[in-house]
Amino acid sequence: MKGISNNSKKYQRTSQKIKRLDKERIARIHLKLLIAYGKKAEELLVKNKSREDELLAFDFWSTELAGLSDEQIIYGLDNLPETFPPTAMEFKKICRQKPKRQGIHTLLISAPTETDEQKRQRLERGKKEMKKIKQKLGRK
Repeated sequence: MKGISNNSKKYQRTSQKIKRLDKERIARIHLKLLIAYGKKAEELLVKNKSREDELLAFDFWSTELAGLSDEQIIYGLDNLPETFPPTAMEFKKICRQKPKRQGIHTLLISAPTETDEQKRQRLERGKKEMKKIKQKLGRK
């Protein structure tokens, strides 16, 4: 059996462009996860990873979320699980649950509801995490 050559046209991907979500959007998604989940998200996304591992993870998220609309991503960020940060595949699944628009109304039957108290707690956690991040970055 012949070995596979790197020059083989069959295995070259030069003509195929891999679709990716742009880096700015991925960075914003990661920031939102860090704010929402704190150390849990830090462990999932960046803790104890080399720069190369971070870039690979970033690239994976970018490829996995390709094709999602801004509305779907916003829906996903607004409907994150309460107790754990999602993986890229879990986040994509949440984003795809965005109800389809019908006329000028959006069906929100399956959308989770958040009480005022839950919202207040979520915002307070976000403020605390943002303060920690700013302190780490040397900002006040």
